[in-house]
Amino acid sequence: MKIVFFLCAAILMAGACSPTPPAAATLAPPPTEAPVRPAAETVAPKVNLTPAVQRITAAEDLVGIWRREEPDSSSSKLWREYRSDGTYRVAVTRDGLEANPLVVGEYQFEGTQFIVVDTSAQPGWDECIAGGHRGRYEVQVVQTGKIRFVKLEDGCSSRSMMLPHGEFIRAD
Repeated sequence: MKIVFFLCAAILMAGACSPTPPAAATLAPPPTEAPVRPAAETVAPKVNLTPAVQRITAAEDLVGIWRREEPDSSSSKLWREYRSDGTYRVAVTRDGLEANPLVVGEYQFEGTQFIVVDTSAQPGWDECIAGGHRGRYEVQVVQTGKIRFVKLEDGCSSRSMMLPHGEFIRAD
């Protein structure tokens, strides 16, 4: 048994003194992966989906009765009538336009600007008269055929709070 032991020990020592390590002990470098490059992005051309704004720039396109669909800041669905003689009226009801207007005034167009001046009003609606304020707006037509007033300049705070908020639909 001593002989077997010495033979096994000699074989093990001979393998350990070998000049080249066994193949299993050789470590290969890890495989390198090619860098992942993002796919080329396809850039779609920018398209303006917003249609050009249509404006009312002449009295004949505005003449008629208009009703606000949504209530304004005073919870009123105001009615507005623009007449061919360059005057307008504002009321809470359609019948009130003739019988009991809240505000009466004059309007005109200067290029694309809608100029408005209140000339008479019921108490509580007369702020614009006392200050002699002229309002400058743009009248835009939205896709549904409604109009909206875009304030450019107005020193009358009550008018500038009510007129440009909401859209009006033709009611005549």
